[in-house]
Amino acid sequence: MTSRTSLLRVATTWSMMIRPAMATPATTARWLTISDTYSKKERVEEDRYMREQEKKFFEQKKKETANMQQKEMDEFQAKIAPAMAEAHSILKQTGNDVSDKGLEALARWKLGL
Repeated sequence: MTSRTSLLRVATTWSMMIRPAMATPATTARWLTISDTYSKKERVEEDRYMREQEKKFFEQKKKETANMQQKEMDEFQAKIAPAMAEAHSILKQTGNDVSDKGLEALARWKLGL
């Protein structure tokens, strides 16, 4: 009976040693795949958020640029256009012809810009 008990004890010890070793990698691998899955989902959500923020930033920049261009055009119309018209009328009286760029340069020179 002692040999049977010792044999049973060896078999039980052997099975206890094998089971945790076999079960651990399966649960660990599963945990890593769940972790990887959540990590990938989180990365996708972060990328989507960053694209939305970039889109908002570029739209805001576009609006600011358009506003700045409109402001420059209004400034041009308020200051330079009358001076260009004056220079054009003077040159027309003398029979000279100057391009629009030349008139603009003359107007800026006259205004000190």
